[in-house]
Amino acid sequence: METPEFFERAPRERHSRLWSYVAACSAALMISVDGPAVAVALPGIKADLHLSDASLSWILNSYLIAYAGVLPLSGRLSDLFGPRRVLLLAFASFTIASVGCGIASSWEQLVGARGAQGLAGAAFTLFLGIESRVRDPLVPLRMFRIRSFAICCIARTMVSAALASGVIASLYLQRVLGYGALEASLTFLPSTLATGVGLLGASKRLVARLGQKCSLTLGLCVTLSGLVLLAAAPIQGSATFEVLPALILLGVGPAIVFSPLYIVATTAMSRSNSALISGVINTLSVMGGVLGLAVLAAVADMRTSRLLSSGTDLRAALNSGYHLAFSTGAIFIIGSMVAVALLRSDRKSLETPRE
Repeated sequence: METPEFFERAPRERHSRLWSYVAACSAALMISVDGPAVAVALPGIKADLHLSDASLSWILNSYLIAYAGVLPLSGRLSDLFGPRRVLLLAFASFTIASVGCGIASSWEQLVGARGAQGLAGAAFTLFLGIESRVRDPLVPLRMFRIRSFAICCIARTMVSAALASGVIASLYLQRVLGYGALEASLTFLPSTLATGVGLLGASKRLVARLGQKCSLTLGLCVTLSGLVLLAAAPIQGSATFEVLPALILLGVGPAIVFSPLYIVATTAMSRSNSALISGVINTLSVMGGVLGLAVLAAVADMRTSRLLSSGTDLRAALNSGYHLAFSTGAIFIIGSMVAVALLRSDRKSLETPRE
C-alpha cells in the first residue's frame, strides 16, 4: 500500500515551518537587541570619536531612516524574490554591516555601517510621489483623508518621537550620574517588563472598561508623568529614585496607548486593509522616533553648548540640556493628547479598489 503524498510531505512541511519560525525569531531578536545595545554604548562612542550630541544622534537615525525607507517595500520584495531569499539577504547584510560597525574608526564609517544595517533603500519622499500617481498604489494616500485614521497616525508619530527620550535617559545615567553601560542597561529592564505587562493584558482590559478614547488619554497621561519626572531629575540624583520610576511609567504608558490607537485606526478602515494599516502605522512610528531623537538631541546639545560657553560646569550643563530634551518630549505627548481629543465617530472606510 502506497503512502499518501500528504503524509510524506507533512513532516517536511513541519520541519520547514519550524526553521522558518526559528529564523523569524532570530531576526526579531537581532533587531530588538540592536537598538538598546547601541543606545547604551553611545557615551563610549561619543568619547572615543569626540562627537557632539547632535552628531551622536545620527548613529541611531541612520539606521532608523534606512529601516523606515525599506519597511513599506519589504512585503513587495518578498513577493518578487521570495521570502527566503529576502530573509537570507537581510541576515547577510545585517551581519556584514554589524562587523563594519565594530571596526569603524570614524563617525562617517559608523553612520554608513548603521545605514547598511537598516537596509538603506528608497527615499521616503520619492516613494510618496510615486504612490500618489499610480492607479493601484501600495499605500493609497486617500486613506489619510479619513479623520480618525489620520489622527491616530499623528498621535502614534508624536508618541514615538517622545519615546526617543529613552536614549537621552541613557545619556543622563552615564554622563551625569556616572553609571557604567551595564548598570544603565539594567535600569531599563523593569521598563521593558512593564511594557510587556501592559501589552499582555492591562491595555485590553482598560479598553473594555473605559473605552478607546479614555484609555488613550490615560496612557498618554502616564507617559507624560514619566517625562515630567525625568525633566525634574537632579544632578545628584540616583537611578533608583529619579530614573527608574520614570522609565516604568514610560513603559506602561505607551503599552496602554498602542492597543486602543490601533483599534481606532482599524475601525475607521475596512478589514481588508488591516495589514496595510499596520504597515503604515509602524513606518510612521519609526519615522517619529527618527525625528524625535534628532529634535531632542539638537535641543539638548544647544542648551549644553550655551551653558558651557558661559562657564557652567560640564555635568550641570549636560543635566540642563537633558532636562530641556525631556521637556520637549513632554510637549510631543501633549500634542498627542490634543490630537486624541479631536477624535470623534467616523464611519468612513477605505474600501478595496475594485477592478
